[in-house]
Amino acid sequence: GGVINVVTKAPVLDDYQALGHVDFGDHDYVHSYAVGNIPLGDDAALRVSFHHDSTGHIVYNTLYHEWDQNADDGVRARLLWEPTSDLTINLEGDYQKLSSNGVNGVADFAGVQVYTFAPADSELAATLAACGIKPGPNNNRVCGNSLKQPGVNLGDTYGRVNEGASVTIDY
Repeated sequence: GGVINVVTKAPVLDDYQALGHVDFGDHDYVHSYAVGNIPLGDDAALRVSFHHDSTGHIVYNTLYHEWDQNADDGVRARLLWEPTSDLTINLEGDYQKLSSNGVNGVADFAGVQVYTFAPADSELAATLAACGIKPGPNNNRVCGNSLKQPGVNLGDTYGRVNEGASVTIDY
C-alpha cells in the first residue's frame, strides 16, 4: 500500500534553458531527449521535453523476411503561471506513442519465440529447419507470424498511445 508521486521539473521564470542528449548503439539503438524552458513574460514560463527511443535488428522473422523495429516517442509540456504572489497555476500535458512492427521477442505470449534448443529429430526441429532456423545459443530468428501483419505499417501492428493532462491551482 503506497503511492508513487512523479513530480516533473517546474518551468523556471526569467530563465531560458535548453539541453539535449543522444546515444547511438548496435541494433538500431537510439536514445535521445531535448528539454527547453521559455519564459513568457514576468509571471509565466513553459517547459517542454521530447524523447525518442528505438531498437531493432535483434530478432529476424523468416516468415516475413523482416527485422524487428520498436519505438517510443513522447512529449511533455508544463506551463507555470503565477499571476499574484498568492496564486500559482500549473497546466501539464503529455503524449507518448509506443510502436512496433510486431517482429520481436516480446511476442512470446503469442506463441512465437526465439528457440535456443530443440530436441534432435523432433517435430519442432523439423519445423524450424523448414524455416531456415537452426536452434542454438546465438539464434536470433523466429519462424511464425508473431504479431506482424503483412502490409501493415510500423507501429500499427503493436503499440499504444498514452496521453494525459492536469491542472493544479494553488491559492
